[in-house]
Amino acid sequence: MRPRTLTRPEFLLSSAAKKPGATYEGYLSYVANRRGAAQQSRPVDPLAPLSDSTLRQQTMRPFDASLAPTSDNMIRRNTTENVRAQIDPIIAEISRSIEARAKAGMGAIGGYTNELAQNLGGFDVKARDIYADAQGRQASVNNALAESARGEGGRLQAELAGKLGAAGITDTGTSGEAARIGQGSAGASFARGGADLSELIARSASAQEYAAKLPGLARLGGLQSARTLQLESSKDLADQTGQIRSQVPGLIAELLESGRGREITKAGARDARFNTDVGLAEGARDREVNKGIARAGLQETLVKTAAASAADQAAATARARQPDTSLSNALGYLVTAGGIPILNAAGKPIQTQGSKADQVAAKAKSATTMFSQTLTTAKLDLSEKQYQLALAREERLSQPTAKTAKATGGFTAAQKQDLSAVAFDTAADDFKAKTRPVETLRDLIAAGVPFSIAVRAIQRFGRNAAADENWQATIGWTK
Repeated sequence: MRPRTLTRPEFLLSSAAKKPGATYEGYLSYVANRRGAAQQSRPVDPLAPLSDSTLRQQTMRPFDASLAPTSDNMIRRNTTENVRAQIDPIIAEISRSIEARAKAGMGAIGGYTNELAQNLGGFDVKARDIYADAQGRQASVNNALAESARGEGGRLQAELAGKLGAAGITDTGTSGEAARIGQGSAGASFARGGADLSELIARSASAQEYAAKLPGLARLGGLQSARTLQLESSKDLADQTGQIRSQVPGLIAELLESGRGREITKAGARDARFNTDVGLAEGARDREVNKGIARAGLQETLVKTAAASAADQAAATARARQPDTSLSNALGYLVTAGGIPILNAAGKPIQTQGSKADQVAAKAKSATTMFSQTLTTAKLDLSEKQYQLALAREERLSQPTAKTAKATGGFTAAQKQDLSAVAFDTAADDFKAKTRPVETLRDLIAAGVPFSIAVRAIQRFGRNAAADENWQATIGWTK
């Protein structure tokens, strides 16, 4: 719980007041700034009129961007972009898949082709060796047949010549004919063998030529397979992407219909919002009209009430200024029932007739009554007798030195002088501010100022020519 703000007397008696340039107003400003005290906001007048700009701010809702209209061209463009955003990734994925598959196929064909070409690369040498061996064998056979035919012809020649000689027949070349026949047969055999050998040589050349072409033929077959795979991949890509692209028109039509349907819904929502805003604006204007009517009625009531209150106040003031006959006669001048003097145009009390004893008794009674009322108003539970005893004790405790004051618990002359200055300054400020003197008395006593010093300071201003009734009444607080 924060400490309370000091009153003016409490501040003047505090150590803060002893600082150079210290003032009570400065202290209040410091407290307000330190605590961050905010001024209380003025109460809101429920009937205060509102400006057109304020009404628009209260009734117009912020623009909803989601309800903004979209042109048909924008709908078409957005639809095309959305379709492309859906179709393009699918086509790209199909292309990547087919390209990867074709690349793998081309790699396999190339590998197989190279391996086949390498395997077929030595067939020409093998064919040459095979036919060379066959040619050697064929030549051996040919020579053997020729030699056999020649040998057989010589044998026949010798055998025939022997038989002719044994028979005593002269050989006229018959045996030689057998040798020629054998030689001819050997030549024929050799010729036939030569023909066979030539055929083997021709076949060998042909086989070697064909074997030399086999690696190229293998590579050509690989190229043809690669070309076929490339064509098939292109066809697959065209077929699959064509199937996807064939769905684009229908998808665009569907999205266009959906976008235009949303625009119709947004238009309806905008109309409903506009109607609602119009209703809010009309309701606000109707409330302003009703408030204007209520203000007019209230103003009329206030005027009547003010007039009645002014009349009552005037009557009360008049009654309060009526002199109290018995009290006036007792005092010798006109006073109200509260003991306040009634002054003439010169500011002097108006004298009345009455006995001196009655005047003295009335003054004593009035002073006692006013003093008791003052003590009660100031919430000080003291009777006049107790007050007189307090004054006597204060005088008794007033000591000439600080040493005796410390021994008896009284005030020194310097302390009394400081307390009197505080009381005077406080009374002066409250007098200027038209503060009720009983409140000044309460503040001074709460600050520790002795009762007698506080009363005397207040009464000094009660005798001032500018004092009002409340301050004038303080003169009668003491005898």
